[in-house]
Amino acid sequence: MKILHIPHGYPPARGGAEDLSAGLSEGLAARGHDVRVVVADLASPEGLYRFGIAPSNFLDETINGVAVRRIDPGIAYRIGSVVYRRDPYSAGPTADRLRRSVSSRLSTAIRSEIETYRPDVVLTLPHLFENVRVVFEIHGRDPFPLVWMPLLHEEDPYWPFDTIRRLLPSTDALVAVTAHEAGRLVDGYGAAPDRVHVIPPGIVVPVDPPVPTVVPPTVLYLGRISASKGIDRLARAMETVWRAVPDARLVIAGASTLETAEIQAMLARSAPGSGRGAVDFVLDFADSDKQRLLRAASVLVLPSAVESFGIVLLEAWASATPVVALSTPTMRDVVTDGRDGLLVDSDGDEEMAGAIIECLTDPDRARSMGLAGFRNAADRYTWDAAAQSLEAVYESILDR
Repeated sequence: MKILHIPHGYPPARGGAEDLSAGLSEGLAARGHDVRVVVADLASPEGLYRFGIAPSNFLDETINGVAVRRIDPGIAYRIGSVVYRRDPYSAGPTADRLRRSVSSRLSTAIRSEIETYRPDVVLTLPHLFENVRVVFEIHGRDPFPLVWMPLLHEEDPYWPFDTIRRLLPSTDALVAVTAHEAGRLVDGYGAAPDRVHVIPPGIVVPVDPPVPTVVPPTVLYLGRISASKGIDRLARAMETVWRAVPDARLVIAGASTLETAEIQAMLARSAPGSGRGAVDFVLDFADSDKQRLLRAASVLVLPSAVESFGIVLLEAWASATPVVALSTPTMRDVVTDGRDGLLVDSDGDEEMAGAIIECLTDPDRARSMGLAGFRNAADRYTWDAAAQSLEAVYESILDR
């Protein structure tokens, strides 16, 4: 089967959706399919809707059997990043013209890839980033078998509900990563139930659970360093944690963004004393460092209310690290409260603090939840199973 995936980002760019794209693409390539990826050459998908994100300068390459083509955003994007460096969301005739030029460049490259490669099926993700908008625009003029993985973020105040509802009928299939998301696509957006398929992401789990290396008590946030990820919520909770566990460390690790400096300053204000020594930032680290960070953590905290799944939870479980997350419908589909992690109310900073303190002060309880998560990840979440399920979706489309 000739398969074309068009995500908003792809490794080495960092993020859960990027890892999801790679895991599915590589899994299908391992099953003998010809898999290609076309993606904008930006270090972060933020560059698809704001100026100032540097081109990644990654090369076109084949990664684990997947041919990856990267689209240079072009001179218009570079000009916009210089002119609007103080206001990357800037609007107005000139900014809009530059953005249209970038979009046109992306559209031309994607259209060329579809016309020359002639894939049997195209998958795009996530929600209405520019790559997805371009794919639907091309599909509207010259239809091809299309699968969409929207990765709903309905808590986003700018969520384009009506546009997504309008576009769903033009797809041949929809992929949800949780049962909750599948139900929302049917009940909230009017998707046909037989066109919606639940395929959770996977993770590589070692044969035996790793032995933790936790000294001192360490709280880990792992993800994009962005305000939308709820790091401010974690900062407020940590003020209570530090009163109960003064030697606790907070490690903020992930891809830097234009908001990173502001978040660093905010956490410095929250930390005990001057803020030195209580908070560590590990920015833009190598993939090889991820397991070290997870194994050195007493608990991983995912404070975001806008996750469609949270692959970082699986990554924590693969290291037998317990997790704390918000009790959203999505997280309740992934985490079993009290067994493999703790779920807390999204408005309860003190409740989050209490869950973190429990993990720091009761290591036996934390270890038990981490091991339960390890078993859950090993039993339910593998890339081979995810790729096999997606393969079946593609085959059903071609059979129709």
